[in-house]
Amino acid sequence: MPFNLFSTLNTRKIDSLNSLQRVASLFLVILFIVLISWLVNTSKISAFYNAILPHNQTFTELAFNDVNSLPSTISSSNQVKFSFMIHNVGGKTVSYPFVITLENGNEYKTLESGKVILDSNGIVNIPENLSVQSTSQRQEVVITLTSLKQSIDFWLKGSN
Repeated sequence: MPFNLFSTLNTRKIDSLNSLQRVASLFLVILFIVLISWLVNTSKISAFYNAILPHNQTFTELAFNDVNSLPSTISSSNQVKFSFMIHNVGGKTVSYPFVITLENGNEYKTLESGKVILDSNGIVNIPENLSVQSTSQRQEVVITLTSLKQSIDFWLKGSN
C-alpha cells in the first residue's frame, strides 16, 4: 500500500478538530458551573431571578360561584338568583365598588350597586336575588368592578 501524505494530513486535521471541539465543550461546561457557583455564593442569584422572573404580582379574581346553575330565564316571580365572588389576591387591602346592570340592546338599567372591602387574600361571596322584568328580547346581566373595569356576565332568554 502506498503512503498517501495528503490522506494522513487530513486525518490529523480531523483528529485535531475533534479534540478542539471536545476541549471547547469542556471549557463551556466548566464556565457554566463556575458562573452558577458564583451566583449562589455571592447572593447574586436573587438579583438574577428578580431581573428575569415576575414577582409581587397582584390581581383580583371575579367569578360566578356556580357557572352551571346560572339562570337562563326569568322566573315566574320575575326573580333572577345567582351568586358571585371577589377574591383579592393583592398584597394590600382593597375597596371594590361594583354595579350590576341589565343590558337590553342599547338600554342599560342598574339593578344594584355596592362596595366591599377585602384584606389581602380575602374572599367574599355575594348572593343576589334581583327583580327583573321579562321581555321578548335577550337580556344580559353584567357584574362590573367599577374601579378595575373588570366584569363578568350571563344572558337571559327573552320570553316568547
